Amino acid sequence: MDVKLHANATTTPRTRAYIQASSASVAELAEELSPHERTIRRWRDRDDTNDRSHQPLTRSTSLTEIEESASSSISGRAFPCRSTTSSK
Repeated sequence: MDVKLHANATTTPRTRAYIQASSASVAELAEELSPHERTIRRWRDRDDTNDRSHQPLTRSTSLTEIEESASSSISGRAFPCRSTTSSK
């Protein structure tokens, strides 16, 4: 089985399954396995043993028509177009 863990993972899927199945206290498991007690609690609360994604969530960057027109009018005033042709 090819397991890809993120760089800071302190547990493997096998360890996580052990944590979830164990009846030992959080403190006992933390002492036995070495991760932080918060990590033990976190894995006990989950239903699976898979890592969650560590990629950032993509956010929509589209503007509504009103936002686009407001942006255009603001940028039009803030940065006026200059003509490249010179009038003599």
